[in-house]
Amino acid sequence: MEETKVTQAAHEAERKTVRRTMPTQMSRLRVFANSPAPHFESGFGRIAETRMKGLPILNPRIRVKADNFRRWGNDWIGTVTTPWAVIVVYACGCRESWVDVPAGEVRTLELPAGDFPFLGCRDDLLGDYLMLSLVSPVTEFEDQAAAEAVAEIALRTILTVPEDEKFGTNYDTEEEGTPIPPLTPPVAGRKVIPIRAVPQGGADGGSVQVTRRGFFTRMAKGADK
Repeated sequence: MEETKVTQAAHEAERKTVRRTMPTQMSRLRVFANSPAPHFESGFGRIAETRMKGLPILNPRIRVKADNFRRWGNDWIGTVTTPWAVIVVYACGCRESWVDVPAGEVRTLELPAGDFPFLGCRDDLLGDYLMLSLVSPVTEFEDQAAAEAVAEIALRTILTVPEDEKFGTNYDTEEEGTPIPPLTPPVAGRKVIPIRAVPQGGADGGSVQVTRRGFFTRMAKGADK
């Protein structure tokens, strides 16, 4: 019951962060010629100090950090860690080719590892962008290094098509031997995302494990919303 309350609080926090509807006139779309990391780090930092301040789901060991941004087609993709969530951000790099997505609506982006549901965000501080939630809340992270490692590994994985793994009837298994189905139905030639890396984290030398099961479960839940 307590875990359910925390999860609900995390979802509410995300809504407060990304669904502040702007005027119905032309959205404040910002086009980034250079990396948008400074913009999102500054913006989410202000949000952490204002809208999110004092919420019980915040992890005081985690700070706002925008990182891993790179060009993806005409646009930009990267990660942001915050005291309440770790997310992937997709930002505009070309006004002419940008697809406008209303706040709260979902646009499926076809990435090398599969199709992922990105939420349209329209914020009076951050502007228009797309967001894919990786982890929320982030209360289990021991330190900033662990959160950043998960963000980096997750982004690198969804942008990589491994040569040795494809969709098919023989799904990979985790340690228990339980088959792990893909997020989308098997399609010839489509490849599956292998999230097996274990980033180091925690002051006690522990680790944060990123499993395919957990990653696909979060993505599937996001797709159902």
